Amino acid sequence: MQTITRHYIDGAFVESHGTEVMDIFKPTTGQVIARVTLADEERARRLASQIRAGRVVINNMTDDPQAPWGGFKYSGIGREYAATESRRFSNHEPSSSNRSCRARTSEQGDQLMSKHGATSPSEAADRLAIRELVEAYAHCADRRDAKGQMSLFTPDTHFVVFMNAKDPTPSQELHSREALAPVFADLNKYNATTHFVGQTTIFTLTSDRATGEAYCLAHHVTVDGGKRRLMLASLRYLDTFVKLDGAWLFSERLLYVDWLEERALS
Repeated sequence: MQTITRHYIDGAFVESHGTEVMDIFKPTTGQVIARVTLADEERARRLASQIRAGRVVINNMTDDPQAPWGGFKYSGIGREYAATESRRFSNHEPSSSNRSCRARTSEQGDQLMSKHGATSPSEAADRLAIRELVEAYAHCADRRDAKGQMSLFTPDTHFVVFMNAKDPTPSQELHSREALAPVFADLNKYNATTHFVGQTTIFTLTSDRATGEAYCLAHHVTVDGGKRRLMLASLRYLDTFVKLDGAWLFSERLLYVDWLEERALS
């Protein structure tokens, strides 16, 4: 059986049909790349697994730039692109958290992100129901369905409006579901409204209580003497939700107006 060997830069390039290839590779110190050529590919794989080189090629010379590279003998001190080596240079810190804990807070103390593990089907259903509750509020407002909008709140709900988000003094404060009727009826003075619900964030969530924040761009169109005007309001809601008889409702809704813009429409 013939063995062909060519050494270079303290390494070796070997093409062989025999196990004596290992006698060539073991003494060397700097294999950058090795190649094994055998008709029996399974046997070639077994042989290649015994070679400690930066990369081992079986039969055809191919290159995968995303494959792990280096790390054996003098063939580099790291294994670039290798997830296993990345983990070796990482500190693994097990942690657990209550979902009500704040993962990251802003300077004002508001929660920005939540840590999540596996989500149970019941939790996923609750999160979806809360999102749909927020969307139903906007839908009822635009359809002038005041009764439907009121039904989204608990009987003893707390509803507070801050027309200037930077002013801690409320512009309006209500303490019952029935007290919401004139607030929602006030939308009738507009020719049309469109409430675009943006991101919604759940801060805390238990089986029957949750808190969160929702953003909304509220478009209010008026028509006077054939001229149309738009009042655009950037709204932010801080919400407290409760589950009653299997349905999620608003128990408190704090409405903050971050900014207003008015302009003529063509």
